[in-house]
Amino acid sequence: MGPPRSAYLAAFLGNQVPQRTSARETVLTSRRSILTLARAPTAPRAARRHVESCLDGPEEVVAVAELLVTELVTNSIRHGGGSADHDVEVRIDLDDRRLRIEVCDAGDGVGPLEPPTRAPPGPRDQRSREPAREQGGFGLLFVDSLADRWGSSRAPDGTTVWFELDLA
Repeated sequence: MGPPRSAYLAAFLGNQVPQRTSARETVLTSRRSILTLARAPTAPRAARRHVESCLDGPEEVVAVAELLVTELVTNSIRHGGGSADHDVEVRIDLDDRRLRIEVCDAGDGVGPLEPPTRAPPGPRDQRSREPAREQGGFGLLFVDSLADRWGSSRAPDGTTVWFELDLA
């Protein structure tokens, strides 16, 4: 067994580890990061690298966070609407209890913000000769399956989809 999650978080948070007040109350602090990406095919990879650079924690948490941020940024680019000059924003909020990542775009969105109700197709969907990877549509199923919590909101200025992973 490796070091406890708190050791990883202390390494990431640096001087922002939970501090004690004179009343012995623990004050939780968080670390935040915002990355602005152009709507380009390289954006998911850049978001994944940014998440990896921000997290120094359990490999499983980092791997899940990278997968989910890749899915959300890809969805934002493909389905977010808006013009090519509207950026995608990735917001990371980490404290000693949870990791929250939000992906925001300026578009009005296309399609439902909920996971599909059917299972992903096999290597080749029986209804089509196209490989399943070209059909897509299962990113939110991954988010729903792997995140501890997730949600979305649409507003006049854009769409935000977020997920949280528990650390403690």
